[in-house]
Amino acid sequence: MEGNSSIKRVSLATIHYPKSATGNQESEFLTPKKWVRLLFEPDTGIVSIKDCVSTNDITGDGDHKLVIVDFAETQCRLKLLKGLNFITDAHLPDEPAGVVTFYSEDSQMPCVAVAIGNSLLIYRNMKPYYRCNVDPVDLNPTEISLWTAAMEKQIGVGTLVEGLSNLRKTDSITKMSWKSQYFLSLPNLQLQEETLSQLISNSAAKLNLTNVFITCLTTMKRNLNNDKCPDIIVIGTELGAIYCIDSSAFNVVFHTVIEGTPDKIVCIGEYDSEWRFFIALREGDCIILRKKPSDTKINKTNLNLRNYVTAICQTRTQVVIASRDNKLIFCSHKGKKQSEKMLSETIIDLEAFYYRPRLYSGAMVVFRNRIDLYIDGQIVDSMKFDSPIKWVKYGKMGREESVLIVGHQGLF
Repeated sequence: MEGNSSIKRVSLATIHYPKSATGNQESEFLTPKKWVRLLFEPDTGIVSIKDCVSTNDITGDGDHKLVIVDFAETQCRLKLLKGLNFITDAHLPDEPAGVVTFYSEDSQMPCVAVAIGNSLLIYRNMKPYYRCNVDPVDLNPTEISLWTAAMEKQIGVGTLVEGLSNLRKTDSITKMSWKSQYFLSLPNLQLQEETLSQLISNSAAKLNLTNVFITCLTTMKRNLNNDKCPDIIVIGTELGAIYCIDSSAFNVVFHTVIEGTPDKIVCIGEYDSEWRFFIALREGDCIILRKKPSDTKINKTNLNLRNYVTAICQTRTQVVIASRDNKLIFCSHKGKKQSEKMLSETIIDLEAFYYRPRLYSGAMVVFRNRIDLYIDGQIVDSMKFDSPIKWVKYGKMGREESVLIVGHQGLF
């Protein structure tokens, strides 16, 4: 993950909606003090991003806890917090692209999936449980043969470099394994010899050639029997591959390739019936993948936004997209543009809002020091904050249904 050195420590605040669940049920929006601050920690010492934050009933006691990756230390740590109090953590081997919680078929408690490189690290009850590796995409057999021969000392560094260089001329270097790309980028033969010697001497390490690098992930339900039915883990990779992974057996049940690098994915529907993926691309724009049970082919549609997507979220009735030019776009779940608004401030984040007792459904639009709540395309509530906001998460936390977690930039 690039640029983590510039990420500041965050302060965390949790806010509960509404202020009183037993209060006046006739009160509507735009009344004072609907939200009440529950907890606030001005200096958590945590460095994190929204993609690495999630909440769920991890310990199975009915208390939803905060799962967050801390980038503050040399080695990343997966942390579990009750409220804003630290409970336990686990070391991660590298910087993750994202974290999700999910239910598998044989588990009454949700598991945690951490995306690192080409792997999903699965944690059950915050303990390492399984490592799911995504197979390489169209890796050239000649490249595998060259590395195998080099590791077995059948060929030298010069032959390896020559063979990989010839492959680079015939195939795109982006389709070669990350190890080959790194090896060819070394400036001189001496460094290449030292690198190969280290690989050979480390006989305990298995040579892992892959061109898969996970860039984003999310989950979708296999069906809607209940909230705890098995999930499907959906991931996007650097080379534009989209995978659906069954959380029960951790095998790939769907795979396709799109043009561009997925940056964010929103899933609508259930895997066993009709579903749609809204995929925001790093190169700009948004692609929609649609699959019906009766279809054998995937329908691909481009939204033609002509700009970079900075945030995207799904409400009960809409998909809301924020672009780099401060435009807020409202689409139906089928991908049809319904309306758009040009805003005067930079949009930091988007988060879906749903309040079950009153069936309120909308989107939270996050600015530097303010959060506006949009319902049916109109602002119905606004909250101001003293310190800059980095990201927000809304949902269950503790035993409350409607909690907004606000991650601020460090106050100190």
